[in-house]
Amino acid sequence: MTIVSSGQIQYVLSGQVIQSTTVLSGGEQFVYSGGEADYATVSSGGFVDNYGLEFGASNAGVDFVESGGVTAYGSVGSGGNLYVFSSGESESETVSASAIQTIFTGGLDQYSLISGTQSNYGTVNYDTIEGFYAYQYIESGGVAFGDAISNQGYVSVMSGGLDSGAAIGSGGVEFILVGGEAAAATVGSGGIQNVEQGGLAISTTVLASGSQVVYLGGQDEYSTISSGGAQTVYGLAEYDIIASGGVETVQSGGLTFSQTVAGVGSQTILAGGLDEYSLISGTQYDYGSAQFDTIVGAYSYQYIESGGAAFGDLISGAGYTYVSSGGVDTSATVGSGGVEFVYAGGKVSGTSVQSGGVLALYPGALAVGANVNSGGVLELLIPVLSAGVTLSAGLYTAAKTVSGVAVKAGGIVDIVSATVLSGGVLQTLSGGIDYNAVVSSGGVAYVHSGADLLSATIRNGGHDSVLAGGASTDTIISAGGFETTSSGAIAYNPFISSGGFEYVSSGGVVSNAQVSAGGHDTIYGKAFGTVVSGTGAFEVVSSTGIASGTTLTAGAVQYVGPGATANGTIILAGAHTHISGGGVASGTQISSGGFQSLSGGVGIANVVSSGGVLYAISGGVASSTIVLSGGHDSLLLSGKAVNTTLSSGGAENVESGSVAVNTLVLSGGHQYVFSGGVASGTTVNSGGIVTVSSGGNIAAGLTINGGLVIDSGIIGAGQTVGFLGTGGDIKIFNTGGFAAKISGFVLGDTIDLDTFAYNASETASWTQNGTSGTLTITDGALVEQLTLIGTYVTSNFKLANDGAGGTAIHDPPVGGAATTTLFAQNAAAMGGHGGGFAPTNSTTSNWGAAVTSALVPSGGTSGSV
Repeated sequence: MTIVSSGQIQYVLSGQVIQSTTVLSGGEQFVYSGGEADYATVSSGGFVDNYGLEFGASNAGVDFVESGGVTAYGSVGSGGNLYVFSSGESESETVSASAIQTIFTGGLDQYSLISGTQSNYGTVNYDTIEGFYAYQYIESGGVAFGDAISNQGYVSVMSGGLDSGAAIGSGGVEFILVGGEAAAATVGSGGIQNVEQGGLAISTTVLASGSQVVYLGGQDEYSTISSGGAQTVYGLAEYDIIASGGVETVQSGGLTFSQTVAGVGSQTILAGGLDEYSLISGTQYDYGSAQFDTIVGAYSYQYIESGGAAFGDLISGAGYTYVSSGGVDTSATVGSGGVEFVYAGGKVSGTSVQSGGVLALYPGALAVGANVNSGGVLELLIPVLSAGVTLSAGLYTAAKTVSGVAVKAGGIVDIVSATVLSGGVLQTLSGGIDYNAVVSSGGVAYVHSGADLLSATIRNGGHDSVLAGGASTDTIISAGGFETTSSGAIAYNPFISSGGFEYVSSGGVVSNAQVSAGGHDTIYGKAFGTVVSGTGAFEVVSSTGIASGTTLTAGAVQYVGPGATANGTIILAGAHTHISGGGVASGTQISSGGFQSLSGGVGIANVVSSGGVLYAISGGVASSTIVLSGGHDSLLLSGKAVNTTLSSGGAENVESGSVAVNTLVLSGGHQYVFSGGVASGTTVNSGGIVTVSSGGNIAAGLTINGGLVIDSGIIGAGQTVGFLGTGGDIKIFNTGGFAAKISGFVLGDTIDLDTFAYNASETASWTQNGTSGTLTITDGALVEQLTLIGTYVTSNFKLANDGAGGTAIHDPPVGGAATTTLFAQNAAAMGGHGGGFAPTNSTTSNWGAAVTSALVPSGGTSGSV
């Protein structure tokens, strides 16, 4: 037995096997790769650094398992620390209470017993976490598989962590925290799985006396609640199976979606809870809300209790629904073999009874707008129905009277297929619902707070007014019809056809409107998800109005007036948005054939796709525009663009009187600066092109980052043309208009004097003057002086034929073939104008006409655009 005292180090070399070493406080054992240390005892304050193999160590100090190192069948005592680093491994370790094991990224631990604390950033397989003060933390990047958690053991799955296949036994608790995920866990008797806010559990199996709790903001998917197991949902649970004997409770704020409740399994929806699209082959107790559920099969029951509501359910195949006092079932379908019972104080609305289905109404029940189809049965146990019921060759039992309309105390009116003509007024008060009303020829419908106008048709001079707190749903507004949505009111899914009109006041809301050819909506409030389609279809966003997510198709127009905002508009082929002064359009997507005009308005972060066009005119400003391949950004009159990005195939036209600031021209992009236009602070990257026509101006300098500049305009004194990197090229046609300084001119860059015909007698001379100097090019009687920032020598400047007869300047000499070829190809494609997207006349708004006049650089020829 060896004792390693303070200050001493024991080295276990490759091929050595050392046993029963005792490492005292301050001592160290260092195990090399290939070395082996067995049954070591490490005291508090002792240290082991292991690249080889440890077996059966008893550690109360600090043990590092390094890359390639393995420790197995050891124990970590109170106060001890075991660290497993990347490519290190620990196996079958016992981590005692108050001891700590840390597995770092790339590290591995398996088959260990954790009665202390384990922090896992790497991989853990088949560990057991049990005992008081036993904690496992699965940190970001950490993965655990097949762990067993019991007897007051706790596991916390942190953000970015994953726990797969855990078995949670009696007294064990798993917490899935924000960003954490657990998959395929099994929760046994006395075990608990808590899915906290932001956590996700997938495919959990909850056995008898086990429990899963999904808290607000938590999410569970594809789990199975077995007989005797329980699931409580405050957050979201979807695609689960509540097996025979299993129990699911949906608390206030909880949402369950597409659940399967089987056999004698049960689902209870408490007040404020919601279930949607579930299959109920067991029992559902509804005190909250259930939507679009299917109740089918023997022993399938739905109880809509006081305060409970159901919508759009299907009851068939020996399924039963019971609507108690205070319960409401809306738009249910009772199919063959299905039965719905409505007791005193219960209400059904819009029920459709199909062949073989039964709707049974007991004394005190209320039915609104039931439709009994051929072969369906309506059991009437009351003398008068309190609302309209349509019988389509259907049956009803008991010799009772069916009346069309009843007016209840308090003035609530339930009407089926009412028609309101000139001078008529339909008042829908709180709690009332009007179905299929037709308002025309001077008739008026008022929808008060708490009421709903459902599937109405407004036409031929008819008008409906949705007042504060009221709602209209699926309204059809046809020629001559008019709907007003007041402040505090909402209109869902209106359809506005030719000649129809929707008006949304400030504070009002319209959602998912469809405006077809010839229809018109005006927004002073808020509009979400509108689709405007067809010739003559208009959306006008005025003053305080905000339109979000509008889609415009061929022929449609969106007008955004002063003070109004349009967010996320999608402009498809043949559609147009017009943003006037004081209006704002943000995040617009302009597709092929669509265009947007900023006439004094502001466009922010808009995207112009291939074939799309954005115009900024008359003081309009386009900010942070992205122009994709084939897209065009045109600045007319006093238009302005700021921080535009031109992608491959994208183009920007800077017309007379307009300004482009800080444009970035990427490879394949092209900026055209026409006569009277100004580009300020442009950067042109490799493969990008900037063309400055005669009369065009560059202000605040120009950065050439490997790109090409074709200058026939003016780059005046006081500016700097900066080369950034290599491969840049500036072709100067108008030497008289070029007075800028040049910086960054290095190997691979080119200055091309196209009006200087190259010949062997040309000379270049350099005069240094402090930190800059003058480069003089002499070609017979032609003399050009260029100011360069930096230090150069005459002998390094080389003149060459640019391939088009002009003079290319290099320092030191480089080949000019690539630049010459690029310019030649560009010149051919430009047809003289530079390939710009030119409107017919920059002083008009006739965007679609052919080009009748274009600007042509010196020596170019006019082509067609």
